[in-house]
Amino acid sequence: MEREIRRDVDEGRFVDERESRLRPRYPQRIGALCRKPLQELSSIVSNLQMANTALFDTSEVSAAAEDQPSYGGNLSQNTPNPFECKTVIRYHIPENAVDARILIFNMQGMQVGQQTVTPKSDRMVLDGSDYPAGMYFYSLIVDGKEAGTRRMIISR
Repeated sequence: MEREIRRDVDEGRFVDERESRLRPRYPQRIGALCRKPLQELSSIVSNLQMANTALFDTSEVSAAAEDQPSYGGNLSQNTPNPFECKTVIRYHIPENAVDARILIFNMQGMQVGQQTVTPKSDRMVLDGSDYPAGMYFYSLIVDGKEAGTRRMIISR
């Protein structure tokens, strides 16, 4: 007693002639129903990844900072960046500098931190726990003139 099964391809169902009723082909239908939403999700994830890369890309700021004239000092990008707890900021200050500071600004342009630096050292360690998560700019000021500005990101 073999059953005769007729496929109705256009409808996505098959007919069991013996039982005379239609049954859906679930596996094929589920794949077709999920394909478009999965493609949309994939597109959204792709867009978010590109936006995330752009957010953490410091090359534009770095290139702009390198184009700035250096007034007796040099400021390097902090490492690691982004960071959670501590980061190292490297700099160079000429021996004859009288006053040198690193100023930290939030995205609204308000100064939120300051640290005096000396020519004897070539780096400072910044404690990120003193600041809320977000993006900041830091500038090296040597004898009242800006020697460079960079961007840093504190994440939690």
